[in-house]
Order: sequence, then structure tokens, then C-alpha cells
Amino acid sequence: MADHQHNHTHENSAAGQPLAEAGIGEPGFDPAAQSLADALQFCFTVLKVVMVVLVVVYLFSNFFNVKTQQTAVKLRFGQIVDSKLPSGGPYLTWPYPIGEVIKVDISPRELTVNKAFWYEFNPQTDGGKTNDELSESKMGPLNPEKDGSLITGDANIVHTQWSLTYVVDNPADYLENVGDDEQLAQRIMHVTAEQAIVHNVAQLSADELLKGVTNARAIKIMMQKNLDELKTGLKVEQVSILRMTVPLSTRAAFQAVLNAENEKAREIESAQELRVNILSAAAGEAHGDLLKLVEQYENAIDNETQGAQLAKINDRLELVLDSLKIDGMPISGEVAGIINDAQVYRTSVVEKVQAEAQKVGQLYDQYKTSPRIITQRLIQDARRAILSSDMNETFYVTQDGQQYIELNRDPSVKRERERRRLQLEQINRFKQR
Repeated sequence: MADHQHNHTHENSAAGQPLAEAGIGEPGFDPAAQSLADALQFCFTVLKVVMVVLVVVYLFSNFFNVKTQQTAVKLRFGQIVDSKLPSGGPYLTWPYPIGEVIKVDISPRELTVNKAFWYEFNPQTDGGKTNDELSESKMGPLNPEKDGSLITGDANIVHTQWSLTYVVDNPADYLENVGDDEQLAQRIMHVTAEQAIVHNVAQLSADELLKGVTNARAIKIMMQKNLDELKTGLKVEQVSILRMTVPLSTRAAFQAVLNAENEKAREIESAQELRVNILSAAAGEAHGDLLKLVEQYENAIDNETQGAQLAKINDRLELVLDSLKIDGMPISGEVAGIINDAQVYRTSVVEKVQAEAQKVGQLYDQYKTSPRIITQRLIQDARRAILSSDMNETFYVTQDGQQYIELNRDPSVKRERERRRLQLEQINRFKQR
């Protein structure tokens, strides 16, 4: 019994030690409070993990990329620290509210000025009308409240529609003064465009506008100057006119004038083309330089130019005539034929004159030795040449030694002479062509 009690006491002591450490069996122990303490401890641990995760996510959320056709502006405490980050990335910035990133679209933007200077147009009532029907419906005076127009430099009225392209060139100025507000940017561009268009169209005539002169470059420069003064950060890329017309009540008159000018231009172009064709047929590709050289020669002759200048022109003409080239370009066509004929004729004349000179020289030598015989022979040769021609009339010599010329008025001889004269005239006219 004693041993049993003793063992029981030791077992109770061994088993009771952890219970005492856990607070069980002590006075005031509450199992519900212990469960609550354990739950709170778990919640605190989970909360710490979540906070660490949130901090890590928050820190890494400050990395960003910039898309194509975009730029980014970095701010720190509301002040711009980097005004133009190019597309790409990743970039890192401070977390909000310390840092901030604003992305700006820098792709080209289009705007049309289609109502400010155009007559009133109602698609529901005017959309199906032809130009003639529309002109008849707008024959009255313009209504300043509804019909837009421009006054030209010659005090005429025109209607125009314009198109322009612009981009954000300075994101910092754009954000500070426009605020990345697309509607506000369009209003600013619209106002500056209207001002520049009115100013520059007032320097043109209505005819110039009808012919396509628009001063678009001057309009662009003036718009950009105003935008830079306002520090909008916007840049005008292109300005062009879409449509232009005179008031519909005067369209027929303007169109008639325009048609006449177009016809004039066509006639001038046709005449110039005909001139080039004629000159090309006359002298080939070198007709322009050859014509200038001929004009220089004629001016020198008319002005009685003397000395080295005229000699220089003559030398160049001789070179052209001999080589049938001018500045390396060959001369062809009728001019080349005329020059060849002239050269052949010149050669034949020179040869003929040389032969006659040689013959005269030989006769002179003979004449010095026998003058009477040579004189009689020359007279006989001349008489024989005269009488042998069928174009000459016969003369008779009387027997008493006195000579009388009797003209034989043979009609056939006269007709033959006239026929040959007409043939010679036709040949000369053909050569002149």
C-alpha cells in the first residue's frame, strides 16, 4: 500500500510539471482566454506578413514602361524633374505622393477648320443638291451669323476649309499650361489657325487662291510663333487647304475667267510645243544653242559691233558650220541639209573660180605673145556660145560690113524662157522652206 501510494505520488509530480508550466491547475486559469491569445498571436503574424508583402509590392509598383508614340514626365513633390522620357523602359520613380509619372501622347493629331470660313451647309437639306442647285439656293447675300468667309487682298470674298496636323513637342510646357486636355489643345489650335489664316489670306488675291497659292508655309510659321509665345508645348507639323470656292452667286463668273486663263495657258503650251517641234525638225537637239548663236551674230551686225567680239562670233560660226556641232551636240534636220548644200556650193564656186583664174592666167600668157589672135579667138568663142543657146534670139550681119541686130520675136522662145524662170522661182522657194 505504501509503495503504491509512493509511486502514485511520483507519477503525479512528473505529469503535473508541464501542466503547471502551461498554467493549468493554477488558480485563475481560463481556457477561453488562452484560445483567444493564441488566435491573436496568429493574426498578428499574418498581418506582419501581409504588411511586408504590401511594402514590397508598393516599392516595385514604381517601375513603369513608356509605350511607342508616348513620352513620360516625372514629378517629385509636384515639380518636374524629367520632362521627356523616350519610349521604352522600365523606368523607376519614387512612390506617390513623393513621385508621380504623367504619360503624354506625342502621336500626330489632326484638326480641320471646316466651318469658320465656309458657308452654311445643312447635310439634311443641302446634302443631295448639285452644285448648280446649291448655287441657286445661295444666290442671296451672305449671313454673317451663319456663313463664314475670308476677305482677300483684292477685296473679294472666298470660302475655304483647312486641315492641319500638330504634335506635343514640349511635354513640360504642355502639362503646365494646357494640362493634357485634348479639347483645350484643339480649341487653342483652332483659334491660332483662324488668326493666321485671316492674316495671310488678306495678302493674296482671289485669283491667286483659285490658282492654288495659299501661303500655307507663312500660316504655319505664324501659328507656331503664337503657340510658342503661349508656351503650349504644341508644334504645327503641316497646314494645307482642303477646299476653296468663291461665293456661290459669283461662281459662274469666276469659273469663266478661270476657264479663259486655262485655255490661254493651254494655247501657250501648245505654241511652245509647236515651236520646239519646228526648231527640232529644223536643227535637232542643238536648236536652242544654235538659235542663240545666230541671234548674237544678228545683234552684232545690227549694232555694228567691231573688233574682237565680232571676230569671236565669226570664228564660232565657222567652227559650227564645219563640224555641224555646237557645244558637243550634233546639228541635224533642215539646217544640216542647208549647211551641207552651202558647203558643196562654196566648194564648187571656189573650184570654178580657181579653174577660171587658171584659164585666165594661161590666156594672159598667150595674149602677151599673140594678142590679136587671142582676141579674135575669144570673140569667136563668145559668139559661138551666144548663138548655140536656144534661149537667145538670132541676129544677122549685112554684106556691106555694117552690123545690124535683128530681133526675132519668136513666141516659142519667149514661152520657153518664161517656163524656165518659173521653175527657178519654185526651186528657190522650196530651198527657203
